[in-house]
Amino acid sequence: PGWVQALDCTGALAVALLGTLKPGGTGTDYHLLVSTDAGRTWSARGAVLAPSAVQVHAVSEREIWVLGAWFLGRTLDGGATWAEVEAPGDRDPHAERLRRVEGRVALLGRGLVPLSAEGAGGVQLRDVGASRLVDVEGPYLLGLVDGQARVGTRQGFEVRWSEPLPPGREPLRLATSEGVLRVISRSAAPTAEARLLMHVSEDGGGSWGQLPLTLALPVDIAGREWALGVEAQGGVFGRLA
Repeated sequence: PGWVQALDCTGALAVALLGTLKPGGTGTDYHLLVSTDAGRTWSARGAVLAPSAVQVHAVSEREIWVLGAWFLGRTLDGGATWAEVEAPGDRDPHAERLRRVEGRVALLGRGLVPLSAEGAGGVQLRDVGASRLVDVEGPYLLGLVDGQARVGTRQGFEVRWSEPLPPGREPLRLATSEGVLRVISRSAAPTAEARLLMHVSEDGGGSWGQLPLTLALPVDIAGREWALGVEAQGGVFGRLA
């Protein structure tokens, strides 16, 4: 028995990390699953040779990246072999995110670091006025600025930040569609209930409306055309209308 550790999908391609307990009962082994038909069928691609794996990000069926505690790795042959990749900073999957920016994989955290098979490279956005970058979608960034969640617009090497979301919110995800910005957030207080909210702006972040989401606390979303998500305990759900 095992559990779904992480999931990513783009178009009809989906990749998942399956976690299983090591034979001794301490530690986790990771396995790669791939679907090329929008999740209808899955194929096992073997073990992911990583000491820790919390996030997975698919560029193609052959190029797949994983991020874990103190570890960043990628495969260029669909999971047959894995290699560790060097990048600035210390790997922390709870403070960093793997995202696709302008056709390449990027590491978000204290800045935006484009990645390649050889490591970090390209234009790096570091001093963008945010203590932490959480997500990116096209020209838009989601991050914490002066302790508040904000959406910013990239303008060359600078970022223009919009009005903040309500105070006390931890930003989780950003999505854009036809000029509408959507942000998922949870309560920032570690001792409070999650209170997941969907924030919506139709004027580029100038003003925000919100509605509650009745989802489990450990939640993630992935995908555009056919969104899939997975709870940390392994429960998988489908597109949110």
